[in-house]
Amino acid sequence: ALSAGKILQVVSTTTTASDSVSVATTAWGNLGPTRAITPSATSSKIWVTGAITVCTSLTNMNCDCRLVYDSNTVITGATGDAASSRKRGTTSMQHTHSEDNAIITINYLHSPSTTSEITYKLQFGHNSSSTRTIYVNRTGGDSDDAKIGRYTSTLTCMEIGA
Repeated sequence: ALSAGKILQVVSTTTTASDSVSVATTAWGNLGPTRAITPSATSSKIWVTGAITVCTSLTNMNCDCRLVYDSNTVITGATGDAASSRKRGTTSMQHTHSEDNAIITINYLHSPSTTSEITYKLQFGHNSSSTRTIYVNRTGGDSDDAKIGRYTSTLTCMEIGA
């Protein structure tokens, strides 16, 4: 029998490679670590947590993030409320300089009601009026300089017994 409130399994992925995605205005692009988990019971909940290091190709631009699963199905409970034409996301950060990075954090308790494998991933967007590039694990400028770094990003899924 499953124990309510107990952590039944933990799976985690850490990416160290830099990567990027070009995203058009109002669009979303997949970027960063993904993680699959197979719940042991339909009553289980999955706590998805992560820390993703991101940067954008343009200064003074928002970098928006949303949590999705499988075939880019948006987890509506992990997105902000609908309000007119505003974009709905899980979290966001303001990028102010080409050497800036930010840690976008994700914390959400999902109730998928399945014992089939689920793959969680992140999608990124922005508030620019043109196609822009979003980077993970590196800065936008990425110059070969000792003050410029490379980073890691992690996505962890924990099955919680219900």
